[in-house]
Amino acid sequence: MGKVKAWMMDMEEKVDDALTLYMRGSLDNECDILDYVQSHMDIVDKPFVLNYVRSRLKKDQSAIKSEYWKGQFKGLF
Repeated sequence: MGKVKAWMMDMEEKVDDALTLYMRGSLDNECDILDYVQSHMDIVDKPFVLNYVRSRLKKDQSAIKSEYWKGQFKGLF
């Protein structure tokens, strides 16, 4: 595996760790997530991190909303 690919994978892992903290309430927003990643890595691609965070949060919110919807109308089906 190349160094750049390893760096990107490490960065994704750090973002995923930060998202876990965000879901637990330890981090408040995207800036906190970016700060977490920057504190754990020397070089960070900020636009990538923010886009990755937004895409992951969007997917998670969609899953939460669909589960909420299923729960609300469970008796109807």
